Amino acid sequence: MTDDELVLAQGQENSARQDLSFIERALYAAQLEASGYQRPVIMAALAVDKSNLSRLIQAATQLPDDIIRLIGAAPKTGRDRWYELSSRLAVGGAAEKARALLSTSEVGSLGSDERFARLFDAVAPKKSKKEKVQADVWRADDGVKAASFRQDKRTLTLMIDKKTAPEFGEYLMSALPEIYASFKKSKR
Repeated sequence: MTDDELVLAQGQENSARQDLSFIERALYAAQLEASGYQRPVIMAALAVDKSNLSRLIQAATQLPDDIIRLIGAAPKTGRDRWYELSSRLAVGGAAEKARALLSTSEVGSLGSDERFARLFDAVAPKKSKKEKVQADVWRADDGVKAASFRQDKRTLTLMIDKKTAPEFGEYLMSALPEIYASFKKSKR
C-alpha cells in the first residue's frame, strides 16, 4: 500500500469504528496535512468535502493544542461552539485563564463535554452594565403628564401615556411627517 492508500484506509476504519467528535476529526485532518498529505487524500479519508475540510483544519490550528487536549473529545460539542471558543481564547489573557482552569482537579475530574462547557462559560466576554436611565416626564401646559422619555448617547425613546392622553399618540404619529419636514427646513 502507498502512504496515501494507508491514510485512506485508516481514516475509513476510524470512521467505521467510532463516531469521532468534531475536534477529533479536526485534529486528525490537521495532523495529516502537517505530515504532508494532500487535501484530496485527507478529504477522502474523512469523507468530507473541500469546505468542510478547511473548517476542520482551521478549527484545529486556531485553538491551542494543549487546551484541546485538556478538554478532550467533547463529543456533544459541535463546530460552532469550538469556533466561538477559539474567538474567546484570542482575547488577551483568556488562554492562560483556560489553562489554569483546566488544570484544576475540580474541572479535570469532569467529563470532556462538561470541561468544555465550564471553560466556555469562564472565558465568556464580560457583559457591560448599562446605565439605567431614568425616564423624564413631559407635562403639557395644562399639567397633563402626556409623555415620558429616556435618552442616552444613541437613542431618544418617547413613551405616550395612553391613560392620561389617549389620542395624543395617534395625533403625534399622524403629524410626525410634518414635524420632521419642518425640522429639516430649519436645518437649511
